[in-house]
Amino acid sequence: MNELEPKILTELSGFDFIGAFPRASVPEEEDAITVQRLPKSFEVGRQYVWLKKGYADNDEIFRALQSHLKGSGVTIIEAVEIGHRFIGGLAFRISFQDGKYKGSFYNRLDSRIVKNKTLQKTWSFDDYVLVFDETP
Repeated sequence: MNELEPKILTELSGFDFIGAFPRASVPEEEDAITVQRLPKSFEVGRQYVWLKKGYADNDEIFRALQSHLKGSGVTIIEAVEIGHRFIGGLAFRISFQDGKYKGSFYNRLDSRIVKNKTLQKTWSFDDYVLVFDETP
């Protein structure tokens, strides 16, 4: 990993990056799910979205991500369990500071997957979203 990259990227190596979107948007029903290469840099005000193949235990992701980030020197500003959903389990948000990077990582249901049995055979139900409030 490049020392200038946020450490959270190491934790997301088991996920598939599917794109960057404006902060207030969500992928549309007709948007295809396509695995992409990570961008070379990250911008404030964009959402960087990952998916997880197969089953995702969001309780475990929430706990492990905090532990690994703390272990790599990242400051956890806030870690919030938003609620347990009938579909997808735990919804959460983790806000962090990593050097000059400050941002949040959270999950949300991806309606494309929830509504499509074929996609459910490949992906877990959630988008995993990284948003930066500050970057170098």
